[in-house]
Amino acid sequence: MIVLAISAAIYTAYLPAALWLGHTYAPIEMPQGEKLQPIGNIKHIEGFAYQAGTPFLTKYADNDPGNQRSPIVLYENLRPLGPPHSVHSDIQEIGHGRYSHWNDNPNSGWRTIRGVLFSTSDNTDPRTNSRALSIQRPCRSSC
Repeated sequence: MIVLAISAAIYTAYLPAALWLGHTYAPIEMPQGEKLQPIGNIKHIEGFAYQAGTPFLTKYADNDPGNQRSPIVLYENLRPLGPPHSVHSDIQEIGHGRYSHWNDNPNSGWRTIRGVLFSTSDNTDPRTNSRALSIQRPCRSSC
């Protein structure tokens, strides 16, 4: 009798949770574009800003604040971060996923940056928060 009562209590708690989860679950799909490249060798710059080199994408990097053209997308656990092309001081002071794909320009008013200057979605340290960071250049037409 006790086993039956416990089973009924578990089922009563499980059923609403299962129904709720079934209606809100949306699988994360791989983004369309070139293969995702993990980023590593992350260095803390200042505030919420971190830097990672992207030598394989240098030709796409921005180097003029007035002509931001970099098509790369930065992902944290397959979720895109952003906004891209953020002002470097906003990345440092505000964070929350802002990033910039940059190739040093001496007139930028910022220290030498080559690669991605970024912050995580919740401003935690990307070297210790156990989230996978990756970068991708989206396809222009078909992949």
